[in-house]
Amino acid sequence: MTDLKQLYQEYGEYNVMFNQLNWPSPSVEYAWLRTKRLLHDEVVRIVNHLQITKKDIRIVDLGCGNGAFIIRLAQAIPDEGVTFLGLDISQPFVEYGKKAAKYREVEKRVSFNEDDFEAGGLPKGVDIVICSEVLEHLVKPEEILEKINKSLNMGGYLLLTTPNAKNWIKYPLFFLKNLLAKESQRRLKRELTVKEGRFKLAEEEQHLHVYGQDELVLLLGKSGFGVYKIKRSTTFFGGPFLDRHPFLLGLTMTFDAKMNLFNVTKLGWDNIVFARKIGTVPRK
Repeated sequence: MTDLKQLYQEYGEYNVMFNQLNWPSPSVEYAWLRTKRLLHDEVVRIVNHLQITKKDIRIVDLGCGNGAFIIRLAQAIPDEGVTFLGLDISQPFVEYGKKAAKYREVEKRVSFNEDDFEAGGLPKGVDIVICSEVLEHLVKPEEILEKINKSLNMGGYLLLTTPNAKNWIKYPLFFLKNLLAKESQRRLKRELTVKEGRFKLAEEEQHLHVYGQDELVLLLGKSGFGVYKIKRSTTFFGGPFLDRHPFLLGLTMTFDAKMNLFNVTKLGWDNIVFARKIGTVPRK
């Protein structure tokens, strides 16, 4: 098995370089922006609600990557009583986040720590935990959910996104997904260095656990959480195939706009699940 800690150290370094040295993907950006916007709006809504009765609000982003998300949140929520902590196993990401927070002049409220939170504990007295595209990479996701439960105040919020293992389109058309994946890999191999290819083409190795929506809701219930809202992500994540066929990307976006009216969550590529701590995890 791959040394995951070393993998993500290198991934942080690679990602910082990749974002600057390679062409952007319009279809991937479209998918990411929807997921991040839904998370962003929910955090803002929760903070506005909590500020009615609380002066100090603590927000933790697990697997924060380069920290861009919580830095944007800090800019959108300028209240000095709202503080953000980003935790990531990758030192390059953490160092980038620190510099970016200073550049955006939010370093007094946004901090970052290099932290293997699978091996250690999490800070206590937290009001909101963000865990976006992280759970699928963890060796023991159930244990992390228990740690998050202990970290949160009673009634605290967990905002979670993770790939949807039972997407109603992805799995009935699995043969098509495989064909598109092979086409994308052939194209990427021509454009990426060996190191870049290791990360871009190793999704199956990095995704250790992928849940269907019902499985995820059940797992959260066992971990002391009650799900209060499920949102729909985009139908497809994107990639070179959609980038090369803008007409198909346009059709996908049109389809998404219609499906968003009905919030058919099982048509989403990701699970986007918002939950609250309703109890403690029973001791085994």
